[in-house]
Amino acid sequence: MARSVFPMVVLTRVVRGARALGACGRAAAPRRVWAHDLPPIRGGRQDALLECSTEETPEALVIHPTGELDHETVPILRVPLTAGVESGRHVVIDMAGVLHIDSLGIHELLVHRRLCRARGRCLVLVAPRGPVQRVINIVDLGKVIPVFPSMDLALGAIRAGTPC
Repeated sequence: MARSVFPMVVLTRVVRGARALGACGRAAAPRRVWAHDLPPIRGGRQDALLECSTEETPEALVIHPTGELDHETVPILRVPLTAGVESGRHVVIDMAGVLHIDSLGIHELLVHRRLCRARGRCLVLVAPRGPVQRVINIVDLGKVIPVFPSMDLALGAIRAGTPC
């Protein structure tokens, strides 16, 4: 495994207001720990994959991602997003199964929204939940990409020509 170029500095824990003591009875100094030496978070990456399924409706290509949308999984979503844009159809992303989204995931949505708009089509999000909805609210993504609470409302808005 390749060693990270950027070590993380981990300080020894503080015990009742004083620094923890090292083996010699002196205050323990900070030590360097490489990121790959730390235990995996959330059980490792095997449970953080993203799966995407698609369905075609008369109005749009609907993408159903399930899992975490982050720097490691964005390429998985990019494939159906690109196919939807190149098909010249509206693109609807059902966010109900997305558990987490990071800045690269937001960036990917914005890039494909721009590509859809250049072709006179819309990219819309449907039913984001919990932490994903919170991120969308914090970055005001709803001002740029329409967000709908249900698939019926999203497809109805596309039929009416009003979402973009």
